[in-house]
Amino acid sequence: DELRAEMEEMRDSYLEEDVYQLQELRRELDRAHKNCRILQYRLRKAEQKSLKVAETGQVDGELIRSLEQDLKVAKDVSVRLHHELETVEEKRAKAEDENESLRQQMIEVEISKQALQNELERLKESSLKRRGSRETYKEKKTFNQDDSTDLKCQLQFAKEEGSLMRKKMRKAP
Repeated sequence: DELRAEMEEMRDSYLEEDVYQLQELRRELDRAHKNCRILQYRLRKAEQKSLKVAETGQVDGELIRSLEQDLKVAKDVSVRLHHELETVEEKRAKAEDENESLRQQMIEVEISKQALQNELERLKESSLKRRGSRETYKEKKTFNQDDSTDLKCQLQFAKEEGSLMRKKMRKAP
């Protein structure tokens, strides 16, 4: 029960971290969206000025300075967004690694729990054996062998599921 409570606490804290990270990513996305709208507005403005220059055939010095400034701002925003994207990607990778280690810990805890239960059953059987109850002992032994086989299968499925999840997480954007 204590192990189960610890596992649930770990899972809850991990979920809380995921919610926080999701909120942070949404805020970053909103900021990027605002920047894109600003850049779109400036682009339209520059296109209008370009059309004006094309119609009149005159190049305005102020227009050139404005376009250069808009280009500089666009480059700065692009670089900043690229850095933010790299940071977010690193956080995501770190969260995936943490998630995988927590899954492994959960599997290890389950395995140790099963091992402890098997040990308890074995101790009960040895106690029954000492009492001279041979038939009961044989039945329990077959039952434990079946349990052992089942646990090995469960462990194998858990390992396969873990590897599949790792593959999915690596492919996820």
